[in-house]
Amino acid sequence: MLGLVLEGGGAKGSYHAGAYKVLYEKGYKFDGVMGASIGAVNGAMIAQGAEEKCFELWENVAPSKFSDFDDEKLQNFFNRKYDRKTVFYLLKVIKDVIFNRGIPTDKVKLLLQELIDEDALRESQTDFGLVTVSLTDRMPMEIFKEEIPYGMLHDYIMASAYFPAFRIDPIQGKKYLDGGAYDNLPINPLIRRGYDEIIAIRTLSNMPHQRVVDDTVKITYIIPSDDIGGTMSVYSKSIEKNIKMGYFDALRVLENHKGEKYYFYDMKDSDFKDFLLSLDEEIYSEWAELFDLEKDAPKSEILKRVFSLLRKELKLKHIFRDYEIFIYFLEKYAKKSDIEKFVLYNIHNFLSRLKEYYNKKNSEKRRSEHLKSIFFGSAADDIYFSLIKNYK
Repeated sequence: MLGLVLEGGGAKGSYHAGAYKVLYEKGYKFDGVMGASIGAVNGAMIAQGAEEKCFELWENVAPSKFSDFDDEKLQNFFNRKYDRKTVFYLLKVIKDVIFNRGIPTDKVKLLLQELIDEDALRESQTDFGLVTVSLTDRMPMEIFKEEIPYGMLHDYIMASAYFPAFRIDPIQGKKYLDGGAYDNLPINPLIRRGYDEIIAIRTLSNMPHQRVVDDTVKITYIIPSDDIGGTMSVYSKSIEKNIKMGYFDALRVLENHKGEKYYFYDMKDSDFKDFLLSLDEEIYSEWAELFDLEKDAPKSEILKRVFSLLRKELKLKHIFRDYEIFIYFLEKYAKKSDIEKFVLYNIHNFLSRLKEYYNKKNSEKRRSEHLKSIFFGSAADDIYFSLIKNYK
């Protein structure tokens, strides 16, 4: 059986939406979905077959959807625009939160009622479970939909999502805490139910998660390739970035694309060799000089020296194909350059973008500052600049 697990993380749940969209588009069918905190909320929509609601929620999310916060003033705060009105507003919000012993959850509960249809979720053939912590009983709870009394499904989803900043309202006389306090990546409940393959969408939250109980289960992790912000970062630019990152990170995993921070089509070793041999002769001449070789030294010998140096400079302890080393090498220079992240590149158009950036910096006579700000300060720089300067 194939299961989906969604890690908790508040606003980081926007990353789930982007990653799941790829799974949805590729026709993945899950036998069960398990989540903690916001993972339980997103998971409930997915399990009931309301994926479009999940996408729509995150594409249009705003603080006012789940609280009485002023969207514009919170946006100013997240954008570090600390004008007088924003500061006084935030002080009032903090005062109200303290007085109410947390952020009221009335709007959150109404939103859950809109997003999650209890009957549809119960009638769905897809398992759905969540994790929460009973403060009253001082014990964690891993619970599936059939174990939850009818009419209380929304309450238990809310119990899983009781972020510490929220005001905790008792459920049938008991108080609950965010499930992420016990297991923010609840893989084990699905394993114990007999699932033998699981896709887990991470948020890299700091909350704890339990060690996997069976290492024979195939687990595929979709992990953020960059920072996806804080649990309360519900502002448009951050959410939009997270959705895109989730989409492209999932695409990389499912289609075996390469890259660490960027995304590249894989390349056959023979095709990569052809690409290297097609590079301008001036590049090889400069590389040969760097290694004190004759300018007409065999290209194979020059490339051997190049990749030996790159492996050392990049501190690559594991065995990587030459293509992967080369991509990793280029990414190091690209990360602080003005190059779009959310594009599926081939090696040619990526080098073209780097060349454009190099030419732009040269034309602005800022090359030396550029070097100091982003490069290794080693022979790897010479390899890079010989390549970019002469690339055609």
